[in-house]
Amino acid sequence: TVQVRVKGTGHIFSTYRNHAAWISVVEWSPDSKYLVSLDKNNVAHAWEVATGKCSTTFSLQPDVVYALTWLPDGKHVAFASGDRTVKVWRAR
Repeated sequence: TVQVRVKGTGHIFSTYRNHAAWISVVEWSPDSKYLVSLDKNNVAHAWEVATGKCSTTFSLQPDVVYALTWLPDGKHVAFASGDRTVKVWRAR
């Protein structure tokens, strides 16, 4: 579960549920309209912040993912894997 909280008050702004394992990375898109979350099983979800809907799910198994980032276009996410490759997925 990913919870986005309001700075200062701690109130929950939104909650995103769909992961079967603990979450290791959360990254906002450049325009802050989406976020991507990655769990320890290397399953990533891209979330539309305004609606809370999951727009895309990526299964990166069996690779180990060390890092992820949104590309400047705000539509693609790059994943750095243990096999020394970078994979790029369309997130929206």
